[in-house]
Amino acid sequence: MPRDFIWDKTGKQLGWIEYGKVFDASTKECVGFVRDRRVYSLKDELVCHLAGLDKSGDTPEAFMKLLKKK
Repeated sequence: MPRDFIWDKTGKQLGWIEYGKVFDASTKECVGFVRDRRVYSLKDELVCHLAGLDKSGDTPEAFMKLLKKK
């Protein structure tokens, strides 16, 4: 399964999705997972819908918070 990369508006890679898990690009740690085309935190909190992570770089604020959680 190929990686789906997540970028911000400036072109910086924020993370990636691979095998249903969401990874933070800076720490390389798993920070969430994908289920039914929705992104969840490791605490099973809904973060955003995959459709919100579009190619234009309009990354939802909730997803940015997920990446900042340690």
